[in-house]
Order: sequence, then structure tokens, then C-alpha cells
Amino acid sequence: MTASRDNRPTAIRMVLPFVFRHWLEQPVGAAVVAGGLLGATVADLFMPLFSGHLVDAMTSGAADPAARRAAIEAFGAIVGLGLVAMILRLIGLQAIVPFTLRIMSDVARELIELGLAARHETPEARWRRRDRALARAGQLRAAIQRRRAGQPLNLDFTDLLQSMREERDAAIRGGIADPGD
Repeated sequence: MTASRDNRPTAIRMVLPFVFRHWLEQPVGAAVVAGGLLGATVADLFMPLFSGHLVDAMTSGAADPAARRAAIEAFGAIVGLGLVAMILRLIGLQAIVPFTLRIMSDVARELIELGLAARHETPEARWRRRDRALARAGQLRAAIQRRRAGQPLNLDFTDLLQSMREERDAAIRGGIADPGD
């Protein structure tokens, strides 16, 4: 069973502008969250570099004072990077809670305002809005009937469910799908 592609916008093209619009309403919060988490990631990325320096210094020998100093510097850098990563990650994660709560509050406020506006709608405007929705439903129904050449949709849901289960079981037995999907 395949879904036909139509001219509806993809979900990502609808979601990203919505998200960015809300992020732009609180640029400081977005910058703190992004900066904290990105900074922590960059610090994490540099740790293997200094681990390599530490290994190089350790293999040079403990008797060499330059190697000992290089090992201590590399170890200090690893500890410093770990501390910086931990602090930046904490800042980012602590900032994300009020950031997302404000976004959820704004979305709820917008929905409530839309609901209140709809309450004050005149009966004629409400009738027009519902009439447009029914007309659109009629257009969709006619398009489906045209696509199916006037044939009604005859589905036996128990057979459909059983065939889906059999396909899944065959895919699991064949090693194609993970049983947890």
C-alpha cells in the first residue's frame, strides 16, 4: 500500500518556520541554549586530541622532564576541557527548560486567542466557514472517487491487519526488521 504524493507541503517545511519564528521571539534564550550545547560539544571534540598528547608524552618516558611537563599539561587540558564541557552543558540544559516552557506558553496563548475569536464569530461567518469545510470535504471525496474509478473502498480491516502482521513476521524472520520497530 503506497501513499500518493500530492502538492501538500512536507512536514519539515511547515515545522521549521514555526520553530524558528518562536526561537526568534527569544533570541537570548536560543543563543544561550545553542551556545552552551555547542560549546560543550566542541570541548568534547578536543578531548581526544589532548588524550593523544598525553599518550605521546607518557610513551616518551617518565625520566624526561619535558615529557613529564607535556603529560601534566595534556592531563590539565583534559581536565579543563571536561570541566568546561560540563559547565557549558549544564548552562545549556538549564536554559532549555524556561526556553521551551515559554514557547509552549506562547503556542497555548495563540490557540486560546484563536478559540476566543471563533466564539465571537457571527452565525453567518460560522456558517460560511463550515460550508467551506464541507465543500473541501466534498472535493476530496470526489477526487478519491475519480482516483478509484468510482469504486467504493471495500476494506476488510481484520484481513488487512492480519496481512500486515504476516508481512512484519516475515520481515523479522528474514532479519530485515528489528522486532522493536
